[in-house]
Amino acid sequence: MPRRIIVVSNAGPAKFKGSETELSAGGVVTALKGLGSALNTWIQVPSTSTEFGMASRGGTASVDGIKVAFGNLSPAQQEALYSKVSNGAIVHYVLGQSRNAQHVGDGDWRLFREGSQAMAQAALEQVLASSRGTKFGLFIDDYQMVLVPGLMRRLLVENGREGDVHLQMHIHTTWSYPEDWNGLSANYRAEIVRGMLGADAIGFHTATDVRNFANCVGRWLSGASVSGNSVRFEGRTIKLVANPLGIDTRGMTSKLNSSGGRDAVRKIARLIDGRTNVVASIGRTDPTKKLDTLLLAYERDLQDNPEKVSDTVLLLHLTKSRLNVPVYARHFDLLNREVDRINGRFWEQAGGRNVVEKYVESDPFLPLGQYAQYTVLVIPSERDGLALTALEGPWVNQKDGVLILSTGAGAYTLLSDGALRFVPGSGEVEQLAGLLQQASEMSPRERARRQQSLRANIRRYDMGAWLKQRLSLM
Repeated sequence: MPRRIIVVSNAGPAKFKGSETELSAGGVVTALKGLGSALNTWIQVPSTSTEFGMASRGGTASVDGIKVAFGNLSPAQQEALYSKVSNGAIVHYVLGQSRNAQHVGDGDWRLFREGSQAMAQAALEQVLASSRGTKFGLFIDDYQMVLVPGLMRRLLVENGREGDVHLQMHIHTTWSYPEDWNGLSANYRAEIVRGMLGADAIGFHTATDVRNFANCVGRWLSGASVSGNSVRFEGRTIKLVANPLGIDTRGMTSKLNSSGGRDAVRKIARLIDGRTNVVASIGRTDPTKKLDTLLLAYERDLQDNPEKVSDTVLLLHLTKSRLNVPVYARHFDLLNREVDRINGRFWEQAGGRNVVEKYVESDPFLPLGQYAQYTVLVIPSERDGLALTALEGPWVNQKDGVLILSTGAGAYTLLSDGALRFVPGSGEVEQLAGLLQQASEMSPRERARRQQSLRANIRRYDMGAWLKQRLSLM
């Protein structure tokens, strides 16, 4: 009998506000929907008053045939789990950005642990609702849930159901070096890796992330034995797997050819307004995405090559990210100021047009319009779990566009043959400005060769391959 799959994550397939249901469109949600009828229940963290009410009553909803349930967290537990600990601290450590991490006090960590316990308890209730011997696969996804596997295993043992459930975790960010975590309490670091090792298998996007996690385990957790891509701990062997999440290539093509996709292409064409050098970047407003570096490099390129100003535009699609965290809010304001400043500087040279066209969380089809028509796509992230835009853009692009891709993005390990290499760090503005000029001068033949290489690798790492490997681990 096939296993029933339960997904546990911070965000789920939808957000519920009053009578409104706001569907999620992220890559992880799209990928896990591919489980079809095997997907039994999706458990998510409540984040609205409607969801907190549903959680307290044990209420569920149905989204596209998926049963959605909630961990019964209090608002204080949710704030600690999401804002204070996960996005205030942990995400900065996994990305190697400890300078941006907030201090985590014992009170916040206690609430974080309690919220994680509530998520594990919600998953247990789904298991206990079925008779003993019914087999489940529990997919626990991303850095907000790092304590859940260990807490869940303890509950399963206490209830005599450990043998019925395969626990699997996947981290969708990078995983940084042990030294990058020094700002977090040693006790908390050990609790994180101990919690994750409650799983039977832990997936990351790249082999580098696997290696970094294994090094963290070896340094932080006494009693754990690391051997290659596995860890022996408390009498169990936990597999560590590099499994990059690709894109839904068929779905992307269908979406582009839909009425919404065609309309998006027309809207973006109006913004381009006949210009032939079209630089694009699409991403969240996290500091690690380095869109501020891109803006400065773009400005430098126009300054050094004034003949390009009237025929060049940067299409910047911004998705607001964690604006309740001060460092993120300040960075979002910085990006907006820089866009206005650069447009003001080049307004007359550009013939009374913006050289940066920015839009924020608008029509979800609009990125397709950018993807289809860019001549240069820039992904300058300092650290990024994968950077799905690096896969989506070249797949959709119709202009043999050049991809400038950071070595800090997980996708670089998949696409290095076809991309121009950007290395974040000292002198990065000048380096990126040079790459923008190199891309604009590249011959049509070389552009076509690189595009062909990119598309071949994107096809190889289709979203279905990621899901197939996860299922094969059970």
